[in-house]
Amino acid sequence: MVFLFSLLRRRMAGSMGVTPGNKDTFGMKKVIKMREMSDNQEGIIRKISATGDMGRRIREMGLVPDTPVQIQGRAPLRDPVAIKIRDFTLTLRSDEASGIWVEVDVPEHQS
Repeated sequence: MVFLFSLLRRRMAGSMGVTPGNKDTFGMKKVIKMREMSDNQEGIIRKISATGDMGRRIREMGLVPDTPVQIQGRAPLRDPVAIKIRDFTLTLRSDEASGIWVEVDVPEHQS
């Protein structure tokens, strides 16, 4: 459901001449490392920068570009991190989460 909404939102933005990262009716977008995301924050995977065996394992788990994810929670020392992807929860170590770049909404500050 989240994936379909995201796809529809991107198509609507493209038809209105809006590109991701620009201020529009959907707010501001920013690409950050998954380990920098806060609890319950949602985003869309944009890039996997991990290489070698770690990059392969990350992709085999279904963490590929254009996949919606949500941070479910973290262990007390912030490692590992639990994420919701599709219909399951997955835990990643912080070094694995550092190799995943996610586009997130930036909350607008009100004065």
